[in-house]
Amino acid sequence: MPPTRVVVVGAGMSGLATAAKLVEESDSAANFDVTIVEASSYVGGRVRVDHQWSDIGPIDMGGEFIHGENSILMTMAKEHDWETLAGKNGCAVNYQIGRNVIRKRDDYGVFLDNELVPLWDTRHEVMAEALKAWEEIQECGWRANQTIKRRIQRQCPGECTSSCDLDSEFEEAEDCAIADKCDELGVSEGARSILKCVIAQTDGGCWNDFGLADFCEDWPYGEIDSRFVGSYYVLLKHYLTTIHKGGGRIQVSSPVFAVEVAESEADHPGMVVHLRRAAGNKVERLECDHVVVTVPLTVLQKRTISFRPPLPDRVQHAVDSLPMYSAVKVCMRFTRHFWPDTLTNWVCNTGVLSQYWCNRRSKLSTQLNDTPSLDFPYADLLDLTNKDGFVEKVKRSDVQGLNGFTCLVESDVDSDEDRDVQLLCGFATAEVAEAASKLEAPTLVRKVLKQLDDAFRTCTRQDKAASGCFQSALVCNWSRHPHVLGGYSAPAVGGVALRPCLSEPVYGERLLFAGEATHRQPSSVQAAVETGIRAALTIRSHVATSATNTSTMTAEAQN
Repeated sequence: MPPTRVVVVGAGMSGLATAAKLVEESDSAANFDVTIVEASSYVGGRVRVDHQWSDIGPIDMGGEFIHGENSILMTMAKEHDWETLAGKNGCAVNYQIGRNVIRKRDDYGVFLDNELVPLWDTRHEVMAEALKAWEEIQECGWRANQTIKRRIQRQCPGECTSSCDLDSEFEEAEDCAIADKCDELGVSEGARSILKCVIAQTDGGCWNDFGLADFCEDWPYGEIDSRFVGSYYVLLKHYLTTIHKGGGRIQVSSPVFAVEVAESEADHPGMVVHLRRAAGNKVERLECDHVVVTVPLTVLQKRTISFRPPLPDRVQHAVDSLPMYSAVKVCMRFTRHFWPDTLTNWVCNTGVLSQYWCNRRSKLSTQLNDTPSLDFPYADLLDLTNKDGFVEKVKRSDVQGLNGFTCLVESDVDSDEDRDVQLLCGFATAEVAEAASKLEAPTLVRKVLKQLDDAFRTCTRQDKAASGCFQSALVCNWSRHPHVLGGYSAPAVGGVALRPCLSEPVYGERLLFAGEATHRQPSSVQAAVETGIRAALTIRSHVATSATNTSTMTAEAQN
């Protein structure tokens, strides 16, 4: 039996997961010939591992965290003995899960006009108002989520699977944006500013169209966030090794511009993928049996890839309606720990970036900072040294004197080779990131340092707390990446009904979509991985069913 030819469009985490699962599933009953084509010059997509700071190990400039102790990524980490840091050592812990009780967080602070308040500390009047409003908003969102799923179940029996987990009794509610619900509840501007930076900014949503029902999807992964020791490099290496071992191929710098059903008189026509190789601008045609498209939602919305025949209306509507906004990440290194010891995460209701989390790397630690091995197949496709120049490095000298800005000079700021390096990541999405993305990297870093100086001047009584010990920064403006064009899919009004449409097979299961935007809980690496595995298993099932049908028809003909 000839192998089933599969072309995976996009070498982000979803594409790599699809290809790895297919080659793992190959056996005598279903053999897969897999090719990945990627528009960028590197693999990983929005999981971008950077090693420009060679003395402290690789840095995640895109996806960084594993969300929940029950995530598929934690399962893989245990299977392969990959080390992870959890809880406070992992820095970020989910601020709310589903309808669970929301707890005060002493390690997670909120700067309200430079006053530091523990998250959900009801002793603070505005924080207490924000918490009360969020509890009501979350309950409304959950009821709207259940209402929409019940309607889908009534209209399309069998399509609403057990993952919907519908309650037998609940009060119906209509979906709406968080801004509209705040208007209805009369929430003050101060309390809204907390919800904007803690809720909407975390999930990449624009305040005015942040969908409550889509956000309040059931969350089965657990409460504790973690990160891989040594970055997502370990998962990228695993996938690349698995794909190579299984005979898979990866082509980078090969943007796809068309996917079409092949003209054929056969009962089951194949697919054709048209791509353009960067070298010589050569156009190529790949014939295959199945195509899995894993590119970011923004790329589909730009009509960068044409589909022939056109996608079904419901699928195209889902593509056009689900939002994905800008995202900016700035990773900075400092010579000292200028924030309170108990503080691991904080958000700011004003300023150039909305969220920060901290990390520490010891130059003497081999556990955290081993130089990544490049002695495995396709290792050169990781671009750890930033050959494409997408990750911008900003040195201390680049911000010194910029628009009158002055960093305090410490004699050992660049010279103490044995000192631990304090890492601080700043992040913003949606409207905040849109404004930040218009700034050149040195100007953005200068504004970030001023924001941190102003914030910690009050709570730590330090002058130039951040700029006084700043060394350098790495900047990723994801909206400027030509093959990404944003951060990640955000909760949308109506998103609960739209995401299943985007994940359904097209052209008789010859075309499938995968990626975090197609997941019921989008905006994470684990969502991308799970949908890649889902696509692979769908193809595996299709091939098995086709083989069974062929065998049955052959047997009947012989009889």
